[in-house]
Amino acid sequence: MQINYNVTGAKRKSLVDAISQELNAPTKYLGAPTFAYEVGGYQIDKNGILRGTDNSELVADLQGLHGLKAITEEYDTPLPEAEPVPEDLQIPYEAALGGRVSPYHDYEEPPAYGEPNRLTIEMPRSAFTDMALENLKRLVESKSALIKKSSGYRLHPYHYVR
Repeated sequence: MQINYNVTGAKRKSLVDAISQELNAPTKYLGAPTFAYEVGGYQIDKNGILRGTDNSELVADLQGLHGLKAITEEYDTPLPEAEPVPEDLQIPYEAALGGRVSPYHDYEEPPAYGEPNRLTIEMPRSAFTDMALENLKRLVESKSALIKKSSGYRLHPYHYVR
């Protein structure tokens, strides 16, 4: 395979590091005259072209996990072609994309707004001294308008359990 990433400098080093991580193999710099890197049987030249045996999973991982998108991809073994969809294929209305209900569901969807929104914060009493608890009460009281405005919650009376 020959995959062209068209990267040089620090970006090429990032490509080499990502390949090394994915293959769990050490990196070897080959120096002059090629200025290439070798990682686990693959070679990355000075222009960021990856050469080696076909490994579409490696290419997919480099794109998905490391954000390295290839400019061109050439494989020694061509990738399998998708089978054509027969023109006389009948898809039931319920299962068609955009249909109302799939006949394959086996659960009931929970109600979207079954219970009012609530925010509860609990902390162990043993974590506070009397002075710290008093400071917390004052802080909540002084910031209640800000908490209400930013969260959309209506502050209910709070209570402390000893």
